[in-house]
Amino acid sequence: MQRPATILIVLSTLLWHGGCNSQPAPQPKSSQDDAKPAAHTEAAHNHPQAGPNGGKLIELGKNEAYHAEWIGDDESGQVRIFILDGSAKKELPIPAAPPIVISAKLADDELEYQLEAVKPTGDPAMTAEFEIVNKQLVTLLRQIGHGVTAHLNAEIEGQAYRGEFPHDHAHHH
Repeated sequence: MQRPATILIVLSTLLWHGGCNSQPAPQPKSSQDDAKPAAHTEAAHNHPQAGPNGGKLIELGKNEAYHAEWIGDDESGQVRIFILDGSAKKELPIPAAPPIVISAKLADDELEYQLEAVKPTGDPAMTAEFEIVNKQLVTLLRQIGHGVTAHLNAEIEGQAYRGEFPHDHAHHH
């Protein structure tokens, strides 16, 4: 089975050669005519940059109906996902089953990871937190934007949602 070896080689290459520019791209100076209206600026949007647990945010649904927050631990390989409300400030318990899924694409390889519910309670069992321990997944998620794409698939209030993992500008090289 050469697939894991191929993935390992590609990941190693990405880690060795990949990286973000440490300086932001130069921005053209704008005039008043082409400035964005105040209603569409990031400040007016009032979008948090991190979730309540300090993780990165993933938008779910039209007009950011929901969010997910992800935290990856490079050392242990643990990936935790928290389902959040539309404001991205409060955890939102969802049914513990079916599990949520992260699908990642690296070159021609498509990989799927099922995250299990953490401490579900009630009947039916509900939780806002899901996790998996997989160092390969943490490495893939840190390389988004450098040949890797990933999506989170979750069912919330009976409807399927798919959100794209954003590029992690603070990843380690």
